[in-house]
Amino acid sequence: MRLQNIRSIGEESQTIDFIKPLTIIQGPNGTGKTTAVEALNFVTSGTLPPGKLPGFVHSQRLSKKKKVDALVQLEFVNFHGVCTATKRMTGSLGPKTNKITTKSEEFTLAVRKPNGEVGMVSSKVADFNREMLNHFGVTAAVLNYVIFCHQEESTWPLSEPKELKLRFDAIFEVSKYVKAMEGLKDTIKELQAELLVVTTEIPYLDQANKDRAQLVLSREETNNQLTRFRKDIKDDSKELREVEDELKKNRKDTEEVTKMENQAALISNEIKNVQESLQGLKVDPFPGTKEELQCRIDQSLRSSQMTDITAKREKTKETELRLYADLALFNSEAEQIQAALNTAEANEMMLNNYKTECDDLVKQGQEKYGIQGDGAHFIAFFTSTLKSLESDLKNLDNLRSGDRQQDGLDLNEARRLSHENQIMHTVKSREEDNLIISVQKTEKSLKEVTEKLDQLYSNKNHLKVRLNKMIQRERVDLALVSNQLSGLQNEANVLTDLSSHEINIDDLIDGVEGLSVDHEQAFEKLSVRFLANRLRKNVNLSEKRDGVEELKRVQTEVVDLKKELNELEGTEVIYRKWAASLDETGDCPLCEKKCNEKDGHKMKDKLSVVNLNEEIMKIKSKLAEAQKKEMNLIFHQRVRYVNDEIKMVREKIEKESEVSRMEADLNRQIENVEKIIFQTEGSKSKFEADLAEKKSALASVQVELEQIRGRREQLKANLEKCKKKVEDTEVRNRTERNELSSQITERKSFLDSLTRIHQKLANQRNLSVNKEESERRKIELNEKIEATRREINNCTITLANCDNEESQHRILELQMRIMNGQEKIVGLKAQLASLGIKQKPSLQELNEKATSLNKRALILRNQISQKEGGLSELQKKLKEIDIKLKQDSMVNAKVKLHERVIEKMVLQAGIEDINKFRNVLDESIIAFHHGKMEEINAILFDLWPKVYQGTDVETIRIKSQPASGTDKRKSYDYSVVMVVEQEEIEMRGRCSAGQKMLASILIRIALADVFGMNCPILTLDEPTTNLDSSKIENMGSMLKDLLDVFNSGDNFTCRSDLQLIVITHDDRLVQYLVQTCRPDFIQVLSKDELGMTHISKKTSLDS
Repeated sequence: MRLQNIRSIGEESQTIDFIKPLTIIQGPNGTGKTTAVEALNFVTSGTLPPGKLPGFVHSQRLSKKKKVDALVQLEFVNFHGVCTATKRMTGSLGPKTNKITTKSEEFTLAVRKPNGEVGMVSSKVADFNREMLNHFGVTAAVLNYVIFCHQEESTWPLSEPKELKLRFDAIFEVSKYVKAMEGLKDTIKELQAELLVVTTEIPYLDQANKDRAQLVLSREETNNQLTRFRKDIKDDSKELREVEDELKKNRKDTEEVTKMENQAALISNEIKNVQESLQGLKVDPFPGTKEELQCRIDQSLRSSQMTDITAKREKTKETELRLYADLALFNSEAEQIQAALNTAEANEMMLNNYKTECDDLVKQGQEKYGIQGDGAHFIAFFTSTLKSLESDLKNLDNLRSGDRQQDGLDLNEARRLSHENQIMHTVKSREEDNLIISVQKTEKSLKEVTEKLDQLYSNKNHLKVRLNKMIQRERVDLALVSNQLSGLQNEANVLTDLSSHEINIDDLIDGVEGLSVDHEQAFEKLSVRFLANRLRKNVNLSEKRDGVEELKRVQTEVVDLKKELNELEGTEVIYRKWAASLDETGDCPLCEKKCNEKDGHKMKDKLSVVNLNEEIMKIKSKLAEAQKKEMNLIFHQRVRYVNDEIKMVREKIEKESEVSRMEADLNRQIENVEKIIFQTEGSKSKFEADLAEKKSALASVQVELEQIRGRREQLKANLEKCKKKVEDTEVRNRTERNELSSQITERKSFLDSLTRIHQKLANQRNLSVNKEESERRKIELNEKIEATRREINNCTITLANCDNEESQHRILELQMRIMNGQEKIVGLKAQLASLGIKQKPSLQELNEKATSLNKRALILRNQISQKEGGLSELQKKLKEIDIKLKQDSMVNAKVKLHERVIEKMVLQAGIEDINKFRNVLDESIIAFHHGKMEEINAILFDLWPKVYQGTDVETIRIKSQPASGTDKRKSYDYSVVMVVEQEEIEMRGRCSAGQKMLASILIRIALADVFGMNCPILTLDEPTTNLDSSKIENMGSMLKDLLDVFNSGDNFTCRSDLQLIVITHDDRLVQYLVQTCRPDFIQVLSKDELGMTHISKKTSLDS
């Protein structure tokens, strides 16, 4: 790691080399040891120390420079290759304000792969911190809390439960799980909302589909009814015309018969009337003629007595009627007088009661109010006293009215001021609300513009990256194509030369045969290896060409011949060695026994290589022919391959031209994006200025509003004081007035009672006077009633006498009437016989026929009218049905219903699947948490007895249990416990400093092993803090044992590639680790006289 201008590290860059398994960084307090941890955190996860960037960059004032360029560069190795991460920062002093300004520059990550290829990632095109985490293979929480843990947080596993829970939740990435579950829950809610909408819509669509089917069926039925109604109307109209013709004929006959029957009826009725009038006359017929009877009647009328009787009777009747009316009046008046007499008797009794009540009231008034006298004197004096009290009450009301008017003016003034203040407050509040809404809208617009601008910058950078990648790829491809073209051209030239010098190949092969045996064997091996490589390169292409089988056969033949040649040549060499050995020693080369001369010659003959050389020459000849044939086949196949390659290269060149066009398009897109960015920047500046102006106006309005609120509170207080004063005055006046009113009311009530009783007494006295007059009038009326009744009886007797005298004249008139009636009956009968009505059909028959025809015609008209009305209704109904069927809801009802049913099934299945997925995810998270905790505790169980030197604590473990009051499947509470005599005891607050540090280290190691499998690093910053001197060696021993455990071969729970970084100021710990662990060197930090930190290496011998 290389550092420059970081905290106390100055312009001269300092380097820290990390070695395995132990890196020691030593230095006195204040030399910047913790800066290493802070720099590691910053470069890997972007976490800044307290004070942020201004406190992290080297001070410009100390360096006496206007601008300081800071650098943190880390080089590490992972499975991608050698990675170099660089973060640059600058700090500068303002030219006028002399204020320090710091900012981050572009961050880069270079990756050099094993094949030498170098890849580069910039913070302008990617999230640098995320890329670093991907390369380290761990999360930010593991880096901050486990791998590169700060000195102040090194013992966090034994911190407060709340803090411990936060750390473990971050390591387990609970927020991602919760976010995922919430996302699934929100998705389910959205799907359920959609399902509810679809489910609600399906019944309506189903009903619409049913309605459509019903409408189609109804349309068919309506068409059938229309056809039937038209036919029925036609038939009924024809029959109605026939009936109307018959009715016309019948109407003519009926008119004639009716006329005759009317005349006959008139005559018959007249005869009947005459007969009936005669039947009612109970008088004997006159024995003489009609003339004689008339003479008798005339004589009776001429007599004077008859005239006097009539006048007398009329006068008597008038007198009788008058008397009856007088009698009714007299009776009514008598009843009224009797009722008045009854009332008068009751009033006499009430008069006595009123007198007694009046005497009692006067006595009470004399006793209560001290007024002497009785009767009218008492009432007069009492009335004057009452008027005096009323005058006092009026004066009080006048005084109270003046006070109330003044209080009302004060109160109205206070209310007016309060109302004006309220209006001002409302106006300013509305203005404030409008400004807040405007500011929010402007901020929203600014945010949208900023997001759009960021998106445009991102798009621009993305397009530039694409363009750079395309250009780079184009250049690489162009270079490859150029190289390939050159190689193919060279190869084509070589092949052409070979084709033109095929004859020279045979000469070369013949020349090669003349070389020595060793050179020939080496050449053959080299040629075989070369040919094999050439064949391997071209085997994939050669297998698809013609002559593949022939080439394989030739290659097999070459290999077999070379194998046979090698065997013969080896045999020749061995035979020559044996023959030479036999000549030199005379011993058998196999059994090493002495051979006689005969056997020696015999053996030499057998070891003769003449025949063997001939056979070798034959095989070499065959091998040369086979190799020549093989070279020819390879040559032809290679020519075809080169042609194919040239064709492919031409296609690539065409593609490269297309890429060039795409590059031009990308350049145009970038220019367009830059134009949009320029315009958007202008909009953003405008929005920012508008936002600043509105915020300024809002602040001014808020200040005015606060002033108005303060004035409002003061006015409210004044208003409350005025109200209280008015209320107090009102209560006081009301009390006084109530007392006077009570006295006046009481006296008025007493006076009213007394006056009312006096009035009743006067009325009763008047009634008593009227009683005597009523009794006198009653006697007079009784006398008048008796006299009237006597006169009515006399009138009745007079009327009876008049009736007897008129009866004789009436009999003569009746006899004349009978004679006239009989003569009239005879004449009417003769007239009736002359009509001849019996020869005509009866009117009843004609009427019955007309009635029948009219009924039929009426029925037919009704039928036609009903059917025509039904026809119009059916046509209207048919039109309505067609309109309904053309509606959108009806046209596609079946299709929409089918779609909604499918959508409902899909939504239900989706909700069910997501619920299952939630449950599976929840169970998987539980299993994951349980499994990880078991792994952590297994590592602790394995490491603790190997590292801890005491015997009081058997082991430690992390205990997790569901958090109370929450969902047990989502949240856990954690605690570190130690096992003492098989009992779990919470370790926090009950362990020593050494146990606390060791437990924290082991827990971090276990977490690093479980959660940081791709990053086996652990940093210990000042592990001996707060330890006694006697415990420091124990800590070193623990670290030594820890490294031994990881480096030993019997470690099955942890990996053996741990890299431990110890940062300390303690010389004794460093000396112990150097002596026991033997690192190659240690990093030593020191400060010069200017306060600048320097890092140097010291070997073990120097230490």
